[in-house]
Amino acid sequence: MIQSRDQAIIVVLAVILTSTAMPSLRMANAQPGGFPGLSSTTPSTRIFYIYNTNVLGFNETKGIQKANLTSDAYSLQTILVNQGDKVIVNFYNMEAPSGDMHSFTINAPYNVNINLNPGQNGTATFVADHPGIFEFYCMHHLPGMVGELIVLPNKT
Repeated sequence: MIQSRDQAIIVVLAVILTSTAMPSLRMANAQPGGFPGLSSTTPSTRIFYIYNTNVLGFNETKGIQKANLTSDAYSLQTILVNQGDKVIVNFYNMEAPSGDMHSFTINAPYNVNINLNPGQNGTATFVADHPGIFEFYCMHHLPGMVGELIVLPNKT
């Protein structure tokens, strides 16, 4: 029973990794003059799948002592969208039942907070109507578990 549960977790992780890796591959193959799939003229719906992960080989005891950092991280540290895009963030807390809570939080002007117990998932939807760079973070694992929402301004 434990083995099949472990296999199911591995399959779920593989699906999530594949879905988050594909946008990165498209970004790596970007042509000069812009980002593939990003157009500043027509708002689109952008869907992101993000989960908590750990930095491999990180010495958590020394990290906390020396810099107040933990091994916790987001699977995706940068979300890039255009002003006016509808953004859907699907966040998964991949911790075991005895693990930590995690959140996906963005302060004003977006005011997003997905706060999850281990094994839960949640979704936030908002319109990226304010251009700029906005930090997202886990309120349980600061200062280490952070990322950026980058909203590119419309060309006028």
